[in-house]
Amino acid sequence: MTMSVRMICRVGIPICVCLLLVLGNSATGEPQKKKTKSQKAKEQQRKELKESRDMLQRLVNQGKASGLEDVYWDNRDNGHSTVNLKNFPKLKKVHYNPSEVKTRGWGLQGRVLENTTVGNSSTAHSDIRQGSQTRNAYTSRRMHDVLYRQYRGNNLYIYPEHRDHDPGNKRMLGKKYNGGEKKLTGYGDLMPTNTPYLITSQGSSGTDKPFISTVIRTIGAFRPEVRTRLEKDGLLMPTIQMLLRSTNRQVKNWDDYFSGKAHPAVFDGKQLNPVAMVRAAQAMTLETIPPLVQLKVLEEVPQTPGSDYFAPKQFTELLANTPSAIARIWRGVSNTRRMVVSAAESIDPIDRPLNFKWVVLRGNPENVQITKKDTRGSEVEIVIQFFHRQPALWDDDLWSNRLDIGVFATDGKAVSAPAFITWFTLDNEERTYDDKGRIQEIEYGTGRFVDPRLGANNTWKDVYHWDGSHLKGWTRFYKNGRKEVFSADGDVTERQSDPVGEKNTEKRPDLTQPNPDITSKHSATPRSPLPSKDEIELWRTKLADKLTGSDRDLLLEELKVNSPAARFVLLSAAIRKSAQQCDIQEVRIILSRLTDRFSSNLFPLRLELIGTLEKEALEKSQWSGIGHFALDSFTVAKQSGDLEAAKEFASVAIRTARRAQNPKLLRRATRAATTLAP
Repeated sequence: MTMSVRMICRVGIPICVCLLLVLGNSATGEPQKKKTKSQKAKEQQRKELKESRDMLQRLVNQGKASGLEDVYWDNRDNGHSTVNLKNFPKLKKVHYNPSEVKTRGWGLQGRVLENTTVGNSSTAHSDIRQGSQTRNAYTSRRMHDVLYRQYRGNNLYIYPEHRDHDPGNKRMLGKKYNGGEKKLTGYGDLMPTNTPYLITSQGSSGTDKPFISTVIRTIGAFRPEVRTRLEKDGLLMPTIQMLLRSTNRQVKNWDDYFSGKAHPAVFDGKQLNPVAMVRAAQAMTLETIPPLVQLKVLEEVPQTPGSDYFAPKQFTELLANTPSAIARIWRGVSNTRRMVVSAAESIDPIDRPLNFKWVVLRGNPENVQITKKDTRGSEVEIVIQFFHRQPALWDDDLWSNRLDIGVFATDGKAVSAPAFITWFTLDNEERTYDDKGRIQEIEYGTGRFVDPRLGANNTWKDVYHWDGSHLKGWTRFYKNGRKEVFSADGDVTERQSDPVGEKNTEKRPDLTQPNPDITSKHSATPRSPLPSKDEIELWRTKLADKLTGSDRDLLLEELKVNSPAARFVLLSAAIRKSAQQCDIQEVRIILSRLTDRFSSNLFPLRLELIGTLEKEALEKSQWSGIGHFALDSFTVAKQSGDLEAAKEFASVAIRTARRAQNPKLLRRATRAATTLAP
């Protein structure tokens, strides 16, 4: 089970500067500076949240609103980002036992609660670089199914985006944007899909709070008979999503509602309109409950691994096939994708006929052709051309590799929240097509960040060969000069091991073989004793801002800190992140650095790392790598006289050798285990 980590907010103004400003103003009698635009926006938001609270209370007192009876709030960050229950009469809180806080009551909610529930978790996720809980959910096919059941089960959760949706295009870090002077250092929009199942707030810790308050009060503002019907039919949260998007401050008319302005993957709290949402909920009647779009893919062409794309077989183009969100990852080399999608099973609360609108919300509309197959638009053919990373139409600085198509239903009285069809391309690939749409070359491993749960770690370049419209095959060039020639069917027809005219001296790591660095003698540098638990906890606190959200390379850059305990904390964090990415070679390298520095064999850490690697392993070569790592650990344990640890490592080696279907490794592991027999 994965573990979440608390996000850390930074304040960068030195205390001494603040004191000088205060003392200077008081001493000279000068008036204080005008409030910033951000300060004014926060004050206005607080004022509107209070107004929405007072409005709801008046409606409840007049018997016009249902109130918060049987509504629950599920806090999943152990009180890190909370609301004051005194401001929400009759709102109940979901309670967790102390033993459940770090398991069932922390981070991403993976269950559907029985009652009407609004939840939040102002946390990041440790398993994915710079990762939000939303991106953690969106990279899992299983979680999409859970999110849909929450959506229809009157559950709605709110998570901050935490570095997953920040203006900029970090692959061009340091360059100016749009001729301006400011430098934008965000990664852009990293969400691999967009759904109506969650609310994701712009920013980090605490940015979820205004959304929690507004959603809870909006639920309480529905008329009793309307809320009862919404909960009974599983339409409460779809209706909340429609109200959130239609009252967005950027939405001035229906044209804006049917645009990307109203339906981003992440919502800015400054655009939230709590008073308008409460007012709109109160105005809704049984006749104006919005419809619910339900989608189904009728036709698409599957892509074949090994010829159409190159990744472990667990990596397919299918990311989600849920009724309100269909998501795909573009892997195949073909320049276009075709889908036939039906919305015929969409729901109208009072059984009126529905008409549908299909709109490109994110990405270039010129890359998409949508053809209706009937007059109501209940079935369409969609043809999409390949696209690289591009800015949003409404924000030049918000780059993304995602294309969003929104689907809306109307019954003449109300308009639905959107359902989504999304396509996501991999930013660590650079593709070239000719003017006829034929693939010319793909360069992999370009150094741009791709979520490790979505993209394979390929590091070569493929150049394709055509005979007119017929694909002859392709040549694969590796960085060390090695090359392979493939037929159109994906069979290797020629191999060249070394660069022409010179000896190839570059050695690629072989994860299926033991690493001699692990079992070699330690260097002559004196080793430090293992730091005490108190020292480790002290440095974990001091380095919290670096440990939270930092990637492995940034952690290793901090090793200049002149403290053994600090180096132990940084190396331990880096090796855990390597294990979470199933980078076995890097795990071995960092572990070697740890054992070189500290006089400990770190058997508990080795077992923990093996457990993490086993969770993440996909390919046979990775399972072989884990087995060899376990055998290395077996040797160290046996030499140190810890036979119990050696027995455990031998057992792991046997288990992983079987998973890898590696007879040679299995024989070695079995022989190792027999040497421990009494």
